[in-house]
Amino acid sequence: MTGITLDSADNSYLKTLLADAQNDTDAFISHAERTFEQAQLSGNLRLSLDIALLICGSDNTQVNYDFYSQYINEKGSDYWRRINEEKLTSLSL
Repeated sequence: MTGITLDSADNSYLKTLLADAQNDTDAFISHAERTFEQAQLSGNLRLSLDIALLICGSDNTQVNYDFYSQYINEKGSDYWRRINEEKLTSLSL
């Protein structure tokens, strides 16, 4: 991932997933928040919802879960909710 120089929402998402797999909490939070911002700014609703859900599933006190869960509740379409029903249910969203 160090060779990736293009700063895009998709690349940030990949960095987020890698940090999560490596249990690198600081990198996870940094990349996840960056991914969310980039996805929102580019109008990529699906990615912004996916990353908000991933953030809500993390156990970190540095994360504002209320903000991301509210975003999911306000922006999540019925179709997106069906696809992510199991995750949403496990998080009580």
